[in-house]
Amino acid sequence: NCGDGGVVVQDVSEFGDEEIVGWITRTKFIENFNKNQECKVGDIMDKNFSRIPPSSTVLAAELKLKNVGTFSLPIIAIHFGKEIPMGYLTLDDIKDIKKKYLNGSN
Repeated sequence: NCGDGGVVVQDVSEFGDEEIVGWITRTKFIENFNKNQECKVGDIMDKNFSRIPPSSTVLAAELKLKNVGTFSLPIIAIHFGKEIPMGYLTLDDIKDIKKKYLNGSN
C-alpha cells in the first residue's frame, strides 16, 4: 500500500550539481509505475523525464518509507509551478541509488 505524501522533486535548477544524485532511465520509471498501479496518483505526463531526486530527497524518502511502512511513494516533479506525477520510488530503488551514488563508489 502507498503513502499519501509522496516525494516532491523541485525543478532540477533549484539544486547545485553536487546535489544531483544521478539519472534513472525512463524504462525504470515506467516499470515502477506499472508495478505500483494501485497507488497511481496520475499518469506519467512528461515522457522525457529522466531524473532521480537529489540526495537530500532520496534520504528523506527513505526515512518516510521506513516510518510510514509503505511500499512506495509517488514522485512529483515541479516544472514551472506545475506538478507532474512521475511514478514511484521504492526502498529497493533507494538502496540501488545509495549504492551507486551516495557511497562514493562509482
